[in-house]
Amino acid sequence: MGPPETPIISALGDTVNIAARLEEKTKEFQSPIVASATTVELAKLDTSKLERHDVEVRGRAEPIVVYALGNVD
Repeated sequence: MGPPETPIISALGDTVNIAARLEEKTKEFQSPIVASATTVELAKLDTSKLERHDVEVRGRAEPIVVYALGNVD
């Protein structure tokens, strides 16, 4: 989209919507990263010391399980 010299790139869809909502949760949980449980599991991170939350996400009928990640080494 947009002129060839300065194209505008947009991303749409459920994944982008959820990512935006989880970014908003970083302020609420005072954490640099909030990731869905699915993402954390796929990354094979140890969840034993992570803060687990069930969050309501606008546009979704069910809450999403997320983890607030601090400094991940």
